[in-house]
Amino acid sequence: MDVRVVEDYQGFLALEDSWNELWKGHCADNVFLHFRWARAFVESFALREKLYVLAAYDGVSLRAILPLVNDEGSLRFIGSPRSDYADLICSSEEAPAALESIFGALGARGDWRRLKILDIPERSPIRRCFRDNPRITKRVFWQPSSKCPG
Repeated sequence: MDVRVVEDYQGFLALEDSWNELWKGHCADNVFLHFRWARAFVESFALREKLYVLAAYDGVSLRAILPLVNDEGSLRFIGSPRSDYADLICSSEEAPAALESIFGALGARGDWRRLKILDIPERSPIRRCFRDNPRITKRVFWQPSSKCPG
């Protein structure tokens, strides 16, 4: 998969339709992953932080989104810590390949020091990825949350 980092607001807005299609198909039970929630958060709280949305494409089709912001070199989910849940937006079948591509792209970039993975559900593909590939967690801080029972 080809991973693009969206760092500007117009590029973020351009993801809306594809983002919502992914959300409807794979995580409609989590309002905190819907584009409207991300947009409201960005407009209300994240103006001082830089958008850092990782979008994984298979050709022209958007297959996965890791919705992050960059706060002076520290990456975290859009909405964190105010959202109850955060996660990769992707089908469970494509999650392993998407995460491999996304973490590969992150590793090749030098504009971040730390990735904070907080408040992800127990069934998150990110958790499985960390369990199965501990080597990728060198610059990653992740912590399960009591807010996320599922």
